Amino acid sequence: MAVRSFTGLWTDGNYERNESELLEFVGERNLEVVGNPVFARYDGPMTPFFMRRNEVMVQIADFDAGLNEGSVADAQRR
Repeated sequence: MAVRSFTGLWTDGNYERNESELLEFVGERNLEVVGNPVFARYDGPMTPFFMRRNEVMVQIADFDAGLNEGSVADAQRR
């Protein structure tokens, strides 16, 4: 599974931007996506927007193939 976390309000624009960046990251590493991206929203409506946590996730085929320390470090910097 490849995951991109982001903060802020849940909007279509925020989701689409982060989904695109995740898929670009996965594609640059020649990893194969299995299925459709999935989103997760963790905080309730009373949580201030700057404290809200969201994620976009995609299942990766053959996860260990092609993933290395550099890939993980790159993902954490984005």
